[in-house]
Amino acid sequence: MKPLPPACVAAGARSAACCVLAGLLLSLTGCATAPKVQSERDVMVDLARYRTFAVLPLEVSGTGVDPGTVLRLGRPAEEAARQALTAKGMTETNRERADCAVLVRGQSIPKVEVTRLGYTPMVYGRARVYYPATSSAVDVQTTNERRLVVEVYDNTTRRLAWAGWIEGSGSGKVRPEKVQEGVGLILAGFPPSK
Repeated sequence: MKPLPPACVAAGARSAACCVLAGLLLSLTGCATAPKVQSERDVMVDLARYRTFAVLPLEVSGTGVDPGTVLRLGRPAEEAARQALTAKGMTETNRERADCAVLVRGQSIPKVEVTRLGYTPMVYGRARVYYPATSSAVDVQTTNERRLVVEVYDNTTRRLAWAGWIEGSGSGKVRPEKVQEGVGLILAGFPPSK
């Protein structure tokens, strides 16, 4: 696993939580097939020793993010993490006594695709010359590249021990049940087999 940048380590899980709002937006809207779960781990940490966990709170602020996002998606995301870890035999406890701390966050990056430029290429010899087409219509589609992330921090060292994520794209409103489904898919692979 690549080391975290110093700013991320210093800021810890709290600053990462501000990205939750944007990140949860990205979850799984519009995906017809189950997204591929990716993960990375710190090989120096024995993840199998974790017996207790705490879910880190989500912050309500974030640049360019609708504050209602946390109200709509925050609790379902936290509850999905609790259910997935409890189903694995782990016990939730307070943050001071937990073996690990879990943070759900995400990212949403707008993407604009232009599918028709309004020009038709004409090839003369070896040169390609562009002439205006009879129709100057331009088809522009806006989507969001989305990533839902679950991070597990070792509570003794306060360092990232494991991260799992899924990626997708969509333009519709994210539904709470899709966020829960995504968190469950991600945590299905935690702790990873050696």
